[in-house]
Amino acid sequence: MTTDAPATTPDPMTLVPQLSDLPSGYTVDEEGTGPIGLEAALRERTPEEAALIEEGRVSGYEVTFVHPDRPVLNCTASVYRSIGAAEEVFTVGNDRAPETARAGGGTLEPAGVDEPIGDETAAFDVEYGGVTGFVVTWRHRNLLGLCAAAGSDPVDPADALQAAGAEQARFADAVS
Repeated sequence: MTTDAPATTPDPMTLVPQLSDLPSGYTVDEEGTGPIGLEAALRERTPEEAALIEEGRVSGYEVTFVHPDRPVLNCTASVYRSIGAAEEVFTVGNDRAPETARAGGGTLEPAGVDEPIGDETAAFDVEYGGVTGFVVTWRHRNLLGLCAAAGSDPVDPADALQAAGAEQARFADAVS
């Protein structure tokens, strides 16, 4: 693992999207919002993933938004000690994601995005227990982001991508 740490270590709470970034009508789901502790970050990880996360992760935060007529949006931001640590976790996590979904009774199929986000981008269509969704993950320097849109009706990837764009703008401001 490299030690190419950036000059700043932003607070992940300041990196996730805000209500002002979303269409009107969304509210914050307080139960699905808050810091992501190390225990939660390690849940359902392989020993390889857990070791990488434990060694390189600084902190994380998640926010969940709900709307009466639109998909639920969930976004996370994680800060790593170095670009190399974030690269490794991004690669291992995304390579393993479809297998993790199958083990939980769902499906996760690779999907494309028109415009890459950050330095590396991965996207997936999701189905789990009657819920469909779209997930986009990306890495920008030493930061990892994830935005997902999910609902009982088919989900438009644009919902997750709008939130991801807002989060990426915060990433770029924080570490560029």
